[in-house]
Amino acid sequence: MPAIYFYWIVSMALLVLIGALTISEMASPGFIAFAASNLFLIPVISPGALDSFGVGVVNGSLWTIPVEVSFYLIVPLFVLLLVKSGRRVLIGVLALLSIAGLLAFAAAGGNSTESVAWKLFGVTFAPYLWYFAIGIFWSKAWPSAVKSGWIAAASAVTYLAMVNIPAIGGADVLLNAAAAIPLSYAAVWFGYNGPRALSNVAARIGDLSFSTYIWHMIVVNVLIYFGARDWEISGTVLVMAVAVLSMLIAAASWWFIEKSALSRKRYSTGAVAVTAPSRKSTTRQH
Repeated sequence: MPAIYFYWIVSMALLVLIGALTISEMASPGFIAFAASNLFLIPVISPGALDSFGVGVVNGSLWTIPVEVSFYLIVPLFVLLLVKSGRRVLIGVLALLSIAGLLAFAAAGGNSTESVAWKLFGVTFAPYLWYFAIGIFWSKAWPSAVKSGWIAAASAVTYLAMVNIPAIGGADVLLNAAAAIPLSYAAVWFGYNGPRALSNVAARIGDLSFSTYIWHMIVVNVLIYFGARDWEISGTVLVMAVAVLSMLIAAASWWFIEKSALSRKRYSTGAVAVTAPSRKSTTRQH
């Protein structure tokens, strides 16, 4: 939440500064709705005042934010179901809900539909619960599964073949869901068997990933606004420039906003209580 708010305030100030947005336009109903959508972590609205900015959408990547937030709301319910009814019931409920969500989204035409109601449905957990359920399945099944690099490689090739089959609308939704099955095996196998050096890379840059994701389209749109499409610069150089600028902004967001906000928490969700013989010797690891 702090990172989203910081991104919105700073990016709007930047757009005013470069002339892409005027103060009077900020008083329009469309802009007020845009501001509210960011305030309530549903940043899927782009005001008409910014149709000429960049690609015409302020930050089209942020539709995943409400999907993520909706998962935060339902996961505690799944945990309660697991505690009260067991893993088999949880998997069964997840299977039913995830298949229903996929079929409903596919029947509506997936992301290709113009219906506002179904676009709103598409920014909830429902169409993506299937992928979440696959992860829960492997958390239990992986210890007893056959583990093979050859199977992982074949799974990855199968996934690539499936996602490159021409399909549109609802068929594309179902094809991607099916392709997630071989991909999940390959991903879990690689997670356990991939080069250890990659874990060090993830540990060092992982904290920057969220803000990099938030900011990269603003960087892209600003460059387009200033005519980057007509610059005599290779596409590779531009992509590298976007990556570097996005990560520099992400670093600033992490150190000055996100880390500061996290320091105000009374405890970390990653804390592990280590029980000792007496309460005085109990420690917390953050």
